[in-house]
Amino acid sequence: MVKLAFCNDCDLQTWAGYKAVHTTLDALRLPAGDSFWLFDPSGNEMGLFRRDCTEKGPRHDELLEEIRAGRIDVFHSAGQYSARFGQGLRPNRKSIAEALDYLAKHARIPRIWSNHGDELCVQNIGAATPLGYHCGDDPASDCYILDLFLDAGVKYFWTDGRLVVDAGTPHRIVATEETRSKHSINVFSRFIGKMPWAPNAQNFSLQLNDQNLDCWLANDQNIVIYQHWGCHHDENRWAYSPKGDPLTEESRHALEWLSSRCAEGKVEVVRLIDLLESEAAKGLSAETDRIARALTRSRVGDADKHYYVQFHNHTIPYFQSRVEHLNPRGHRALDAGCGAGQWSLCLTERFDQVVSFDSSADAISTARNIGTAARLNVDFSVGDIYGTGYPPDHFDFAICYGVIFLVEALPALKELYRVLAPGASCFFSVNGDGWYQYLIEDRLRDRDDDEKQLYIDPLYNAYVARCGGTGVLKRKWSKRHSVAIERALKERNRQKVIERLAILALEKNRPEVIKILRRFADYTLFGLASSVLTRISREVPSGQQLDSTLKALAKVKLREAYRWSRSLLRPQSVDLSTNLQDVPLFNRPYTPEEFEQIGRLVGFTDFRWGRDASLSVDANAPEPRIRPLHELHYQGNLRVWECLLTKPKAGSVSSA
Repeated sequence: MVKLAFCNDCDLQTWAGYKAVHTTLDALRLPAGDSFWLFDPSGNEMGLFRRDCTEKGPRHDELLEEIRAGRIDVFHSAGQYSARFGQGLRPNRKSIAEALDYLAKHARIPRIWSNHGDELCVQNIGAATPLGYHCGDDPASDCYILDLFLDAGVKYFWTDGRLVVDAGTPHRIVATEETRSKHSINVFSRFIGKMPWAPNAQNFSLQLNDQNLDCWLANDQNIVIYQHWGCHHDENRWAYSPKGDPLTEESRHALEWLSSRCAEGKVEVVRLIDLLESEAAKGLSAETDRIARALTRSRVGDADKHYYVQFHNHTIPYFQSRVEHLNPRGHRALDAGCGAGQWSLCLTERFDQVVSFDSSADAISTARNIGTAARLNVDFSVGDIYGTGYPPDHFDFAICYGVIFLVEALPALKELYRVLAPGASCFFSVNGDGWYQYLIEDRLRDRDDDEKQLYIDPLYNAYVARCGGTGVLKRKWSKRHSVAIERALKERNRQKVIERLAILALEKNRPEVIKILRRFADYTLFGLASSVLTRISREVPSGQQLDSTLKALAKVKLREAYRWSRSLLRPQSVDLSTNLQDVPLFNRPYTPEEFEQIGRLVGFTDFRWGRDASLSVDANAPEPRIRPLHELHYQGNLRVWECLLTKPKAGSVSSA
């Protein structure tokens, strides 16, 4: 069900027009308030006063009664000071303060404000995006009045830029914005629809129709309808007060349509203050999640469904819970390789400034759309992880999630280290071998080699790196082994490379080969041991009746092979200080030991790692009870792990 409220601006509204529209709304059981001016120098009937508090407006007493009863509940700015009706009068802070005091004594203070008029309405509120003439929230102006209305109890503000045109665009109705006076105020959005000019009593049907309602229902979107139901516009877009009831037959039918949809349970019309209060109470995480799901729904047809998965399978509340356990604090945060922005969006409640970049323009466009609709302050841009352009020692926290195994790790880590402030940490998520093995052997097992090659290459690169680079692998240990290794390298066949190294180590017992194999993680070596045992057992002819000597020999071989493989379970890292050009450090998985060595080489300290979704900033806290996105292992092989690397504080000694 959609909750809907009206927010009408009283431009050119007569008292008779006000009564006629509300008679229709009441008859259809559509609750709605209305707005008024504190001052209208032209003497319009919706102005409480004219030039100052000594001149009452023509409907002063009736307006007080309607305000007192809550039927008029919105300040339409502080007054009608526009070029057409303002008679050259400039807003006066003293008079406005007196009018607010008067209203508080004789009626009540409405809690809602909406801007009004043209550049002569200098009393309007600008908030986060002020126009040139907005002075109402500028303490340097003699028309600064925001503090008066806040002190009086006004809670919600509509500013000129907060209009929604497309019913299919999800949006967060209420969000806080900082003004030039450093106040944090609640600013709400209104739906105008696709209008040829302005909404008025002639065109309700362009706002209230089945097509728009279907969009709101699909996006679980509540709505504030922006109207000027007291006026009409002629063919030259000139606004005027119509005689009699402002509602045209077409607009009356649109309101009847709305009443029928309420009876069907599709819409609930509520008072504006009630809707704004409920929208303001909504959690930021839940609203961002709703908007992100709506804006990425169409991405379900993508080949890899990546953007769809981030917000439909994982959801913003999941990423929010992850951030809560990391508990980062500070002024500025960086999301390096932000993708569709799922992590960036969750950092906005903890940091004054969130800066995010990605190499994909499509990803940045998606992230920007979500951030704008959710009204979150994130600076999204297309950028380069090797040269971000940010000042040194700039960020208090960084996230580099699902990126580092796709790029050249060493220069990327150097750049992240450079832009982090001393004592700041960077949160990484890193793929292990098991992730690519899972993709190759499980998810993509029925696809051809060309499609799988994208995921075969990272494993190949990792194996070559662990062997010390292609130069080491091409040494001519023997013609037979050299040819086999060359062939495996050309084929980029990870299994053949590792099996050939195992055979070479067993046959020749070469120390340099054993040293290479020790660079592989435990889980890889268990697989290697199984391969060796299988190969040795096949040396015995199948089905042949073995005498006791052959049986004993076979047992010895098996035991030796097993002991040999177990002896390699203490991984040794590649010496990264030499031959870096020959060691692939890009597009590859890492073991924690390998990644730690690179991180410490750059200068990071306090390396902490854990399985997917397990890290907490408090090392002594129990492991977060968050369901991981991925299983920890694939056939015993580590799939995804994560870590925090910290840049040492100035004057501290690195433990590298």
